[in-house]
Amino acid sequence: MNVCTTWRKICKDPRKWLTIDMCDVSVYGELPSPYPMDKLCRKAIDLSCGNLVNISVHNFGSDDLLKHITDRGIKKLCIVYSDISNSGPIEAAPKLPLLEDLEISYCNYRLDIPPFNSFHCIQLRCRNHDSLTCGHARYLEVIGRCYPRLKSLKLNKYNNHNTRWDLDGWDGDAFAIAGTMQGLQHLQLFRNRLTSKGLRAILDACPLLESLDLY
Repeated sequence: MNVCTTWRKICKDPRKWLTIDMCDVSVYGELPSPYPMDKLCRKAIDLSCGNLVNISVHNFGSDDLLKHITDRGIKKLCIVYSDISNSGPIEAAPKLPLLEDLEISYCNYRLDIPPFNSFHCIQLRCRNHDSLTCGHARYLEVIGRCYPRLKSLKLNKYNNHNTRWDLDGWDGDAFAIAGTMQGLQHLQLFRNRLTSKGLRAILDACPLLESLDLY
């Protein structure tokens, strides 16, 4: 794309890329998207030269894009309607120890599948733990341990998983939050099958909680 000299100089200043907020609006009218959104987002991340603080992506995104986000100074990560898998957020977690605000909404991942032993193990090194084996622990617990400064969490899901845990209720997410995210101030859980027991666990373990949004 051709731009004027002044605008080109402005775009090369890393301080102009502290916040990246990108949305592929084309997917509302047609699929697949005609725009290389992942590629454009990677370019924007590169232009920040390590100064990126906030990043939000809507209607696109992949595990490879998450791997490209290596700025340890990032404080906010928002992923909505993306093709990320279970392993994507887990592998990115150790790279973002300063993260304070996390949203993962309406993606293809499953953080709530109880039989975790069916997954291959992933060894991680987090800030407060030498190593964690995800194959035998809840994914959300790993995220909580890798983000000791997390203050806001939005974890919203599709309502299209017809499993026994969807019907009977399941408190895996709630117990993971209660066990590893005691510093939360804001929590949003949509389409989450937590029970009153799970809710009580969160309320008891998160004394700083100011807002709780459940649906």
